Amino acid sequence: MGNYNSEYKSYYGKIMERRKSNHIGSIGGEYQINRSIGEHSSKSFKDIIVRRIIQELVGTFILCLLILVCKSVKTEQTLAVYNYGKYAVNKGYTINEVIEYIKTFDVSSIKHKGEELADFLKEKVSNGQTIKSQMKENLVKPVLGSYVLKDDSSKLYSIEIKDGTEIISIGDGNVTKVSEDKTLGKYIVIDNGSGVESVYGNLGEIDVKEGDKISKGQMVAKGGNSNNEAKPSLLFQLKYMGEARDIKDYINL
Repeated sequence: MGNYNSEYKSYYGKIMERRKSNHIGSIGGEYQINRSIGEHSSKSFKDIIVRRIIQELVGTFILCLLILVCKSVKTEQTLAVYNYGKYAVNKGYTINEVIEYIKTFDVSSIKHKGEELADFLKEKVSNGQTIKSQMKENLVKPVLGSYVLKDDSSKLYSIEIKDGTEIISIGDGNVTKVSEDKTLGKYIVIDNGSGVESVYGNLGEIDVKEGDKISKGQMVAKGGNSNNEAKPSLLFQLKYMGEARDIKDYINL
């Protein structure tokens, strides 16, 4: 115990000596050091407060904007997000918790409704045409016949035709792919511009190659049955912004 006390006294004595040495010289020097530390601490604290306020304001703005959009675009998903948004505001959830909740929703239908809302506003504010109305005005059917929805998830249509029937491009564009697979058989993909792509499958003779520039109404292939369907038919799909769409909304059939 005696050794412990002596070591403790020695340690404490060294600390006191250091404190005294810091006071030797100019009192102003110590003041400058302490002031700089105080200023740094104060500045750091202020920065933290400012950053926190900015984060909260941005989060609140995003949440309010999301709630307004969901209130305007009414689907089952958006109403759920809207109701949760109001609940989150009342309960004080963080923006991160809200974002994690929103991730559980299928946003594809919300995106489509958003596009419809944008189209509606464009038409009302600028007296312009909607995207759908422009497409219906500019695009043509690839073949004549009865269009039957073959697969709802991919919006793939089947049109029964005779073997050798001429198939035309629905609009101006460029051939981006000529290939063959088990789903479509021989097929062509044409980029028609403005985010529109058209896919022509189950073809017989193909008259174009990748990189070709195509005009609206130009023959690109002849009907066949390379996919071994029950009867010769054209498999047709329309994509907008990379997503399959129902052609009835974009082409006059």
